[in-house]
Amino acid sequence: MKNNIHSKDITPKQQEIIRFLSVFTLLTRTHVQALVHHKNHKRSATWLQDLTEKGYIKELPFKRNTAKIFCLQNKRVANKNISLLTIDRYLLLADIFLQLQEDARENVKFSTQITMPQEVEIITPDAYFTYTKSLKEKTYFLEIDRETQSLSVMRKKFEKYSKYYYAKNWKKFTPVYFPAICVVSVTKERKEKLLKLVEELFNTSKFAPIIFKFTTIDDFLTQGSHAEICLVPFEKEMYGVL
Repeated sequence: MKNNIHSKDITPKQQEIIRFLSVFTLLTRTHVQALVHHKNHKRSATWLQDLTEKGYIKELPFKRNTAKIFCLQNKRVANKNISLLTIDRYLLLADIFLQLQEDARENVKFSTQITMPQEVEIITPDAYFTYTKSLKEKTYFLEIDRETQSLSVMRKKFEKYSKYYYAKNWKKFTPVYFPAICVVSVTKERKEKLLKLVEELFNTSKFAPIIFKFTTIDDFLTQGSHAEICLVPFEKEMYGVL
């Protein structure tokens, strides 16, 4: 792969595409068009084809519906052994970011596992993002729940967040409040089970006072991040993510 994304043989928009691929790992042509804020889908397709021909990116042997999927040339994900669940997880990260960006405009900063602060690596969320409004910053950990893990595994994951809270490493990158944990599941049934699980954890004396918010992929992507999310502990009202 060519390493110099400031090369004169590609346009500034193509440099943006490479930067977005370095963050999200996989993107469809539709994602690229939205991320670079370009209305003409043919132009986005031309940029991607040109980047592929010049060796900056490559196309996966899969499609999302009819949309081609791309990654950087040096990424090992571009092979036939990658699972469809892994592909879906990467693409969902871009879906969620675009929804957050639409709801919050330019006030969202989004980091995936590749780009998030080093202090977050111990809990390995799918993403870490911040939202700034009226000079006040809210922070979040994102967990995409594809429902492939048992409830006991999810319980251990949530308990890990509680231990991380008490370790206080998170204060190095968000000094005031511990980030809320936004869990996005596939089905409403799973969301309700996780909600019950967290309520049980809050009944234990050692579980940290963490804010959890639960929703489904469909609700998040159709209703937006301002829609009512399931749980905000210690408060009677229920708010959206942002």
